[in-house]
Amino acid sequence: MHSDTTDSKIRQKYILIFEWHQENGRSTIDTIIQSNQAWNRDNDNLDEYTHALNMPHPENASLEEMYLVAKKVLCGILEWNYQVKVGNDLVLGDIARNIIELYNEIEQHKKAEQLSDKFYDIKDYYIRNEFEYFAVANEIYKDVLLDNEKNIGGRVALADTNWEMQKLRNNGNQLFFRKPIALNLKAVPEEEDNLFQLAFNGKISIINITVK
Repeated sequence: MHSDTTDSKIRQKYILIFEWHQENGRSTIDTIIQSNQAWNRDNDNLDEYTHALNMPHPENASLEEMYLVAKKVLCGILEWNYQVKVGNDLVLGDIARNIIELYNEIEQHKKAEQLSDKFYDIKDYYIRNEFEYFAVANEIYKDVLLDNEKNIGGRVALADTNWEMQKLRNNGNQLFFRKPIALNLKAVPEEEDNLFQLAFNGKISIINITVK
């Protein structure tokens, strides 16, 4: 719903930019020609401006297309008319800036949704040492990959691998707790003859484990 509402706001503002340039673009072309002649410049900017006038119709324009047009108004070839007022005394430059802000809001929302698929939690938390990290990680990962009470290894692997990733990425004050998919870890199916299942089913006995 949030995205649809923002999409509608962007489109309404884009209509103002579109309609103004359809009605007044020709007068700006004349201004560009006069400026080029006065400063003895070539007409590359004229060609670029003329091309920019062929902007997508509001009914068919994608969000990205409207965003790119707004960027041209704010700091591109369409900046010729940055200070022009349209509608209820709205300035084209301000309209373009608002479109860009709304578009960035949508993109940030998308990124947040993507992050939620890969992370259990993201906290603004300064970790001074690994002991503090594992204290927090123990709470975050306590219910993860626990098909039974003995599957402590899965939780330890997640916490350890995530800690190494945390140190490599240097996320500043943000502490990320990644899901198995983000750490390239996955649960091993019970039917496979892995060491855990063999020991759990009593087919082998582990007499000694050396941690290196």
